[in-house]
Amino acid sequence: MELLTLPSPALPVVNPGKSQHGFFISADLLRRKGYSCEFIYGGEGHFDNMKIFFLCNGFHRVIEQKDYDRPHYVANWATLDTAINCIA
Repeated sequence: MELLTLPSPALPVVNPGKSQHGFFISADLLRRKGYSCEFIYGGEGHFDNMKIFFLCNGFHRVIEQKDYDRPHYVANWATLDTAINCIA
């Protein structure tokens, strides 16, 4: 008999640990040169730990779906790219 444990909202399937920082991405280089870098995302920043990843790797700020005043075009997963382009 095999024991099957399903993930729950309280327990992550994978513990990201050190996998969230230490990557070389252009935002880190630009930040060291004095630039302010923002990542604009149409979904929720907690999805797939995206917000934490980008903040740990050189971005100063992550703009996500909850930061939009009135996202006009929202699909099942996120605000559509065409709406985000209007904001940027």
